[in-house]
Amino acid sequence: MVNLLYYARERLIFLDEFRENIDKRAANKIIKELIRHFKIKSHNEWKFTGGASSKCITWKDTKQGSFRFSKKHLSIGVICHELAHAIEMNKRGRSTHASKHFKIMKRLINYCRKQGYVSKAMNGARIIVEGKEGLGMSTQSMILNGYIVEAD
Repeated sequence: MVNLLYYARERLIFLDEFRENIDKRAANKIIKELIRHFKIKSHNEWKFTGGASSKCITWKDTKQGSFRFSKKHLSIGVICHELAHAIEMNKRGRSTHASKHFKIMKRLINYCRKQGYVSKAMNGARIIVEGKEGLGMSTQSMILNGYIVEAD
């Protein structure tokens, strides 16, 4: 449950970065640039699969790893999320969905914005779902199933 709230918070804060899917060619360019710029030496292999989820895989004994990205849900937000796991693993020896991961991801996304990878035209209308109360969240609203849910 905690991971779902973390994912929802990510998608709310970085709405544009998760909304727009990108193709494999653009993804390869962005991944190579982020690995080069942030000096990620341990995770330098990746592949695109037809599955539904993306993963950052790390072998504990060698600290080396690879990425598996879903072609169905490939966005700048997903790429930055998985690369943040690798950076956190290199720095701390472990990776979680917590504040340190979020700070690293924010740095990656800010770099993508400065490089112009994020489309500036992604300011679409937001859909508010009424009647959701008592979600017990720290943020004012979150995204569930593509809808923004306002919390009281």
